[in-house]
Amino acid sequence: MDLDVKTLSLFASLFIAWSALLVGIIKWLVDRAVSSIEHRFTRNENEHKSLRKAHEELEKDYRSFLTQLPVMYVQREDWIRFATAIDAKLDRLWDRLVNTWGKKTDA
Repeated sequence: MDLDVKTLSLFASLFIAWSALLVGIIKWLVDRAVSSIEHRFTRNENEHKSLRKAHEELEKDYRSFLTQLPVMYVQREDWIRFATAIDAKLDRLWDRLVNTWGKKTDA
């Protein structure tokens, strides 16, 4: 197997060309992957900003709700006390009406 210089240089140049082609393909694939990752990172960053804004607005609404809650909310004990007072007043009113009408019918 006697290889001459031309054959060796041909194989060497083919090997170098093939290696350059593979390096070019690998570089293209890596660039494409990096571009895709950068695009996803940018999209996630934008979504994060919008979610942060929505979270801040929700937290603001929640804090507003917490400040208004004592005004809107009636505790059970307060409601029972209030209802008892109203019932007592209605009972007294009913007794007065019955007494007033009862006196008129007797006369």
